[in-house]
Amino acid sequence: MVLPLLFATACHQRVEPPATALEPDASFAVANPMAPPPIDAAGWSVFTPSGPNTRIVYVSSSTGNDSNSGLSPSLPKRTLAAGKALMRNGWPDWLLLKKGDVWDEALGNWSTMGRSIGEPQLVSSYGTGARPLIRSGASNGMSRNGGGSRPWLSVVGLHFRGRDNAPNSSPSGFHCLTPVEGLLIEDCCFERYQVGIVIQGFDGRIKNIRLRRNIVIDNYSVSASHPAGAYLSGVDGMLLEENVFDHNGWLPGVANATGPSIYRHNIYIQTDCTDCTLRDNYVMNAASHGAQMRSAGVATGNIFARNSISLYVHGNPAVSVPIEVECRDNVFLDGKDIDAANPRGWALDVRDVQRGIFSGNLFAATTQANFPYAMQFKGTIRDVFIAGNLVADWPRGLTFEGNTTTFSNILLQNNHIQDGSTNNYLLRHNDGALPSYIAASSFNTFDSRVLVPSQWILRGATTLDVTAWRNQFGDISSQSQYRALPDPTRSLGSYNAWLGGADGFDAFRKELRQQSKDTWRPEYSARAAAAWIREGFGM
Repeated sequence: MVLPLLFATACHQRVEPPATALEPDASFAVANPMAPPPIDAAGWSVFTPSGPNTRIVYVSSSTGNDSNSGLSPSLPKRTLAAGKALMRNGWPDWLLLKKGDVWDEALGNWSTMGRSIGEPQLVSSYGTGARPLIRSGASNGMSRNGGGSRPWLSVVGLHFRGRDNAPNSSPSGFHCLTPVEGLLIEDCCFERYQVGIVIQGFDGRIKNIRLRRNIVIDNYSVSASHPAGAYLSGVDGMLLEENVFDHNGWLPGVANATGPSIYRHNIYIQTDCTDCTLRDNYVMNAASHGAQMRSAGVATGNIFARNSISLYVHGNPAVSVPIEVECRDNVFLDGKDIDAANPRGWALDVRDVQRGIFSGNLFAATTQANFPYAMQFKGTIRDVFIAGNLVADWPRGLTFEGNTTTFSNILLQNNHIQDGSTNNYLLRHNDGALPSYIAASSFNTFDSRVLVPSQWILRGATTLDVTAWRNQFGDISSQSQYRALPDPTRSLGSYNAWLGGADGFDAFRKELRQQSKDTWRPEYSARAAAAWIREGFGM
């Protein structure tokens, strides 16, 4: 974080609070200590020091000395350990690392906490240049483990990189097992760890975490373990917003790096989490799943590209109050296989959901997979509304893997499925019985440029045209209809070219990896890219 010049200058002159274990002075609290730091107009968290209660510690590997006080930018500490030693438990202290500097050490286990969610301890940066780079080698970049609850920590604007000079190790970028509350990780980069971010309620439940605008890339395994971009378990209340998750779970070309498998993902959210929101993220190039949302929740506005299984949503039919699922306005592009033995290309895989909305999603142009489907519903599916989705040249557009015992009260409205490239069905009911679980159907449209109309829909082993299919539910409005799309060639690569860059998916990924608070380009946000692509498909 770059401090305002006036405040940075004042730091040279201010009287430091004593290093003894005094109680913080409540008269210097922020405006609303029970609310998280506010978000400014550009979408970044704003931190305000709590007067003399906030000790600001500066660390610079290039200009620092551990004999310095570390309490002004002109007298910084040199090592992370020396800077961290000045942080006090229960105080809203800040540890700021100089931008452009590099440390071959880890921040280690963080044992102190802030004063409230509005007055967290802050680990961030000062000055100008690239994010401070922490090369933690075989160690976790930063941990928060043991010792009971340690709430109210914000980690902002740092770059963590693992395995430098330790290629066979298995560290994590950020590793938390402690029952924390109000954790914020924003504008950080995590790369080349086994797992970029681990937040797991091992010692107790974790509450209200936010992962915002981070770059989580190239995390992989050197063993038979399960690498990931992020692994979350035992969390009540999580927001993953505007992050870039790219190429996690595998990394070709690196010595000892194992290849893709069904256990390696970009994001893995365990069944024991609650109140999960995945919003406006890029989720790309996973070894297997882009995002496993095993505790259901909300997924909206995300771009999933070139994953083997883009989004897996799993409810829990055993709970007394069904978990509501909301999957809206996502863009799914270009599925791929895991490997030759595991053909995939699945976009949306929904299991055991009671009460859900799946609407406004775009499934477009998968070309790299050998067993693709756009939407599959399986297990116990009840009280689900599927509406306003567009499937364009993604084979096997909609599949129901269930029967009247496991499925009930499914509503279909205003969906359009068309395929001009393969001889796969557009819609399939795997059970041969009359699918009476479709409670209502209206204004859905279908078209195949390859199959004859009588083969567009499959019920068990029986093929149907649209008229025969809709008559099963008293649907008088669904029909066969080809939709001329304004520009169905739009992709992330062509969006990069439209912005003035090179045309190509990898060129676009390279630009995404440069995003940071200091170099932020709104046109590369998932919201902006999704709007441009959706426009090309008439959405």
